Parts: sequence; structure tokens; C-alpha cells
Amino acid sequence: MTSFPIGNDEVERLSCEVWESMLNLPLTRFSVESVALRPEIASCVQICGTWSGTVLLEFGSGLARSAAAAFLGVPEPEVDEDAIRDAAGELANITAGSVKGLLQSPTQLSLPTVVTGEDFKLKIRNGHKLLSIQLQQQGRPLMVSIFEADTLKPS
Repeated sequence: MTSFPIGNDEVERLSCEVWESMLNLPLTRFSVESVALRPEIASCVQICGTWSGTVLLEFGSGLARSAAAAFLGVPEPEVDEDAIRDAAGELANITAGSVKGLLQSPTQLSLPTVVTGEDFKLKIRNGHKLLSIQLQQQGRPLMVSIFEADTLKPS
């Protein structure tokens, strides 16, 4: 397994490009110290191949609703919970695909996993956090994190 060749600035650039080009929702850097992020939605996609890890997005339901409305081209009140979950999963998939494009081949993406609720804990098993960036869209925080899979040692 090779080391992860992408830094915070590149992950920030990729994330901002996805949100602006796909949703017309520009993101900017955000300081977590000013507002504690209490995610109501987490979506992740695993990357396996020459590098293995996970791309994780965490955000609140308001930002997820705006993203789903932008995906569907409908007003926010018309967006249901299924559409919000679908949009969150698709955003993780597109972001992971952008990251995958910068990695050496061969690599593959998993299907997205989405968790919602007001009180949940998500653990990326057999991995450690490499980086995490905090972004915002009109004051609504988004956390993008990259976890690297721990290599298994033979017993």
C-alpha cells in the first residue's frame, strides 16, 4: 500500500469544486472552534486498491436538505428524508471519486454508507484519520475527513 499523496489543500479544492459545480453551493474554509459541528448526517465511501481508506462527510440536516434540493432542482420543502440520504451518499461518492482520480490505479469505490440521526457515533474500523478539513456553506458546517486503512500484519 502506498502513502496518501493528497493534502488538506487538495481535499478542500476537490470538495469545493464538487459542491460548486454540481450544486451551485459554494463552500469556504470554516473554523470548528467558532461552532461545534454536531452532525446529523454522515456519509462515507471506501476506496480500495493501491491505497485503501475512507472518505467521510459530516454535516447537518439543513445543509443536506439544501444539497438534495439542488440535486433534484426542487424547492427545499419538497425534499423528503430519502432524497436527503440519497444526496448525502452521492456527495460522498462524488468526493471519493475525485480523490480516487488522484490516486494510482487500480482503485475501486464502495457503495456509499449513510447514517442519520441526532445522536449517533460512527467508527471507521481498522483505520486512522489522516486529515480533516472544515468547510461551510452560508455558516452551515461540513467536515470532510480522510481515513487510511490500517495494514493488517500477518500473525
